Amino acid sequence: MGEMIGLCAIIAPFVMVVLIIWINVSKKREENKIKADLYSQAIEKGQILPENFFADNNSKKPVLKSLRNGIICISTGIGISLFFITISLIVEDDALGGAPIGIIPFFIGLGFLIIHFLEKKQQTDAGQ
Repeated sequence: MGEMIGLCAIIAPFVMVVLIIWINVSKKREENKIKADLYSQAIEKGQILPENFFADNNSKKPVLKSLRNGIICISTGIGISLFFITISLIVEDDALGGAPIGIIPFFIGLGFLIIHFLEKKQQTDAGQ
């Protein structure tokens, strides 16, 4: 039984990553299909679409996107570590179990924060 829990704890993060990526790709594909259908219908009717019709709406504020992603990843890493620490306290096991798994999203979040501050500094340098 303990081996099965350990196996699930190791596999679950990877399955979640694949699932999240699959959901995002499916959503983006559906949005692009709707835009393409609308575009073809507009051409058939002779209507003109705005130039920024296919522009990515997320590209407006990439600096804030990096900050947001960084905070989410850091929080996720801390949450995962606290979860495994709590489980090890409940089971009264001296080992921290999977707590180090939380280090991965934590450091990814730190990377996003570094990107945020570098982009912010670059924008202020370019604005002067």
